[in-house]
Amino acid sequence: MKVALACPTIGQTRRGYERFFCDLHRVLGPDIDTRLFKGAGEGTARETVVPHLRRTGVLSRLLRQRLAYRRYQLEHASFAAMLAPALMRGGFDVVHVIDPPLAHHLHRLRRLTGLRYRLLYTHGGPATVDPGSGVDHVHCLTESARSLMQGLGVPAAKLSVVPVGMDFQAFKPAGERAALRAQWDVPLSQAMVLCVGAVNRQHKRIDHLIREMAAAGGDALLWLDGSLHPDGDPELLALGQQLLGPRFRYTEVDSGRIGELYGAADLLVSAALDESFGMAVVE
Repeated sequence: MKVALACPTIGQTRRGYERFFCDLHRVLGPDIDTRLFKGAGEGTARETVVPHLRRTGVLSRLLRQRLAYRRYQLEHASFAAMLAPALMRGGFDVVHVIDPPLAHHLHRLRRLTGLRYRLLYTHGGPATVDPGSGVDHVHCLTESARSLMQGLGVPAAKLSVVPVGMDFQAFKPAGERAALRAQWDVPLSQAMVLCVGAVNRQHKRIDHLIREMAAAGGDALLWLDGSLHPDGDPELLALGQQLLGPRFRYTEVDSGRIGELYGAADLLVSAALDESFGMAVVE
């Protein structure tokens, strides 16, 4: 079996979507012939960079946030178009996606070209796939996601619930808390509150978290580790500095080192009211 994993934001940002597909590619590799199609980074023997109109590229800088939804659609439409030759040559049995617009465009591509790949969609975020987008199967991360998909009209036979796999060894503290605190320059006497997630208002409600930390007072440190790209809000970082001053830190730590922050923190918080899975909470 040949499987294509397609995600345009791999190489551009580091969120749950990208980490899940990269880990899936790594784990499946020894047993299944997989190829990862990504939007940026370095190409390898099993990974292909697909040139397209990136939300984080020139288009993003020109349009800024005013046309964020249009940039989102253009990114996926252009990625699907540039991916087409590789899919036509590759003889893939399954094409696996996690972005709803990409599922729609690859369904249209399949109809236009007569390709016979099966289209698998992972419901991994607050956006939902259009039941008419033509996916052959929907991978749900939770039972509530399955219920949501059924409510949208997706037949039960096209739905499977499989939680995201985790390599728990990767999240064991790399050292004693005292050493980790010293490494990240956080006094042992200071409470460290950690939030790991995208920097936005609508889903992760980072603005609410910052204001609640400010209202609570005291000297506890709010450490936010996340990503501003592709559609993060840099004004939230300014809000954190304004309301919390030295009690606020922001980082974009490599996924391989995120366990160090978990080991150093006293408390992990999430202000999101709804999650498709919540990888940070499980980690």
